[in-house]
Amino acid sequence: TKPAPERAASPDLMAQNLDGEQISLGDYPQKVKVVNFWAVNCHACRIEIPHLQSLYNKYKDKDVTIIGMGLDNDVEEIKRFVDRTDITYPVLVDGWETARAFDLRATPTTVLLDAHNRVYKTYVGVQGIETFKRDIDALLAERS
Repeated sequence: TKPAPERAASPDLMAQNLDGEQISLGDYPQKVKVVNFWAVNCHACRIEIPHLQSLYNKYKDKDVTIIGMGLDNDVEEIKRFVDRTDITYPVLVDGWETARAFDLRATPTTVLLDAHNRVYKTYVGVQGIETFKRDIDALLAERS
């Protein structure tokens, strides 16, 4: 984990939400962002998504947002998956350009961004909820 001045700027995230609207990091100003790249057929992703939903429920009123980046080409399949898994945080589709910008190597990959869109930490593979909580709390503490 790097101190704030040494963190790399995040590539800009630009993708469509499930309603077809273009979304970017600028749509979440001054928020800590947890950007999770996943695929419908990724078993590990299915294990991690309930942790992310729990985090969203816990932190959504505390200047933190979770953003799911569905990497499947079939938007309708992503929508069905979101409905089946009861995801209520923002989900974006068509995120391959963003995934390449983040140098994605595997799913799930989660990137934690500070409130200034700098990369705080990147997690490859399933993470426990306590790891996410610890790091989110550290970023929130920087702001106070």
